[in-house]
Amino acid sequence: MTDAELIQCYLQGNMHAFNQLVWRWQKPIYNFILKTVANEEVAKDICQVVFVKVYQQVKGLKDQESFSPWIYRIAYRVCCDEFKRNKKCRTISLDEQASENGQLLVRQMPGQGQNPEQQVETQEIQKILENALNTLPEEQRVVVIMKQYQGMKFREIAEALDEPVNTVKSRLYYGLKALKKMLEASELSEEVLLYDV
Repeated sequence: MTDAELIQCYLQGNMHAFNQLVWRWQKPIYNFILKTVANEEVAKDICQVVFVKVYQQVKGLKDQESFSPWIYRIAYRVCCDEFKRNKKCRTISLDEQASENGQLLVRQMPGQGQNPEQQVETQEIQKILENALNTLPEEQRVVVIMKQYQGMKFREIAEALDEPVNTVKSRLYYGLKALKKMLEASELSEEVLLYDV
């Protein structure tokens, strides 16, 4: 069943349909929140708040086909509220944040991972990228996370952030450009930079 069909079933009184919706979206939303706030406990709390809001507000969703950007918009707004309340978040590694639904910006090259030296190098690159990602302005970081980690389309990101598509593209461009510059400052090889960002 599609998200829209599950919403229709829920609106007709089928609570199981809402539970299926939560089950389907819990992992991607949690991963997005975790990458955004970089704190596991805070991410769990925010995720619960997001699904409570979804439960309370889904009846007012006019375009049920746009559920994906709508739920990301809720998640992003709750994350913004959290940033306003508490500016200090513990940073965790991208390894901890990786999931089967996520996509790391630093990808393993063919054959990498079998050689311990290459594994250490990849971990170092991931740490450098993690630090670089955390220094981006929030508006750029969130777009990079949505596009690179969540695999969202520009239109979906624009809808979720309530911004024009060109603004989203611009933020992604400048975010990736800044990441590349920071990685270059870390003296990573040109081959790694071209592959990773």
